[in-house]
Amino acid sequence: MGACQSGLTGDKLPNKLPETYFTTDTIIRFGNDRYNTNVLIQWNADDADGVITGYEFTFDSVLSEQSIWHYTTKNDSVFPMQIPLGNDSLNFVFSVRAIDDKNGKDPSPARLWYPIKNAPPTVQFVFKSNSGNPLAGGNPSFSLGPIRYSWNANDLDGINNIASIQFCLNDTSGIPVSIDPKYTSATFRPNVSNVEIIPGASINPITQKLTGLIINDSNIFYIRALDKSGAKSAWAASNKIKISIPSARLLLVSSNNTVSISQVSFFKSQIQNIGISFDYLPLFDKTNGQFQYLSADAKTQGQIFNQYDAIVWFADDLEQSMSFAQATTSDFVSKGGHIFFSAFTPGSAPIQSVSYSFSPIDSLIPSKTGYTQLLTDTSTLVPLISGYPNLKYQQFLSGGRYSKYIAGTTALYHANFLLRNNSNFSTSLIQNNAPVMGIKTNSTTGSKFVISTLELN
Repeated sequence: MGACQSGLTGDKLPNKLPETYFTTDTIIRFGNDRYNTNVLIQWNADDADGVITGYEFTFDSVLSEQSIWHYTTKNDSVFPMQIPLGNDSLNFVFSVRAIDDKNGKDPSPARLWYPIKNAPPTVQFVFKSNSGNPLAGGNPSFSLGPIRYSWNANDLDGINNIASIQFCLNDTSGIPVSIDPKYTSATFRPNVSNVEIIPGASINPITQKLTGLIINDSNIFYIRALDKSGAKSAWAASNKIKISIPSARLLLVSSNNTVSISQVSFFKSQIQNIGISFDYLPLFDKTNGQFQYLSADAKTQGQIFNQYDAIVWFADDLEQSMSFAQATTSDFVSKGGHIFFSAFTPGSAPIQSVSYSFSPIDSLIPSKTGYTQLLTDTSTLVPLISGYPNLKYQQFLSGGRYSKYIAGTTALYHANFLLRNNSNFSTSLIQNNAPVMGIKTNSTTGSKFVISTLELN
């Protein structure tokens, strides 16, 4: 026991350097079998007398003292590779070397050539279902001015590989107009000879314009994506859309859910008889259940309204149409535009609604419990302003409504409603207290808003 030694003796063995390797030593891929530009690379290493603490890798094709190595503790990663402009494929070499716990580095790094091929991008227009709530927008086949399109672009090599989004109008053989790929929507604003492009939520159009517009006829917008290697997607086409530009200062709008030819004819003939030029927009008209004239969103619809000085608007549902008008005419009113609004107001219409808040209406007056308000072919509307004509009701209306107006509104007409007792059918007359038409002037913008809770036709 006394002869035992307290320390180790002998020569210390030198550190054995780690050995790095891939799971395969050769990759043979041609044509479309090449990897895409997002390449998953995996590697590993062994160390006979220690522990692997990390790795260094480089993409230098020739290793030298000047090679730049990047450190990682991982043994796999996805690398987004960039193919030079004008090329659709590339062979690149990846070198990796392990580092052990004594900072020893593999003197013979593992090297592997990877064949990659650029994948062309894809793009397509994104259209709304076009058959639901009007406030959700539509996919129009006709537009009186601005049109808005959205699209979805993709690239297997990564969305950041897309260099631009390009457009043509009616003919793809010309030079396309390009916008930044960060945008996924744009407003297209037609003029007499061209179309301006306003990308995303921007206010101003880009400098370049689309040419080839055919006014008062069908047009097709084409879109494609271009990636950083120069690869292009196929052209994707919009639906055909007839494009017109305003020809008058007045817009006649119908937001009837059910088309009424007689009502349209009434308003058109009344305006024509005055001698005023106008454009006509059947806002909620559908073909095969699909909106044909409704813009993609409220903002674009508002831009169409902003092109005019005045709107005559008739509707078969007061609350629905007022909600739509509220969402689309704020800019129109703020620039001093005038609205003349006439709508059927059924007994089921709510007494108060947020949709009334932008109009002269404060609330609707409810019918007296147990009674029905009637207008017959002998009923009249009495003017409250000197010089306005008497109006006569020519049909029969059960459940008509009149209004309480907000401060500053001038009542123009009241209706002589018959109040019928639903129990014994006796009637009495409501006189001088049933306003059905009023006008409010915005003191800031000068905008005039006339509202009628009776259909004037």
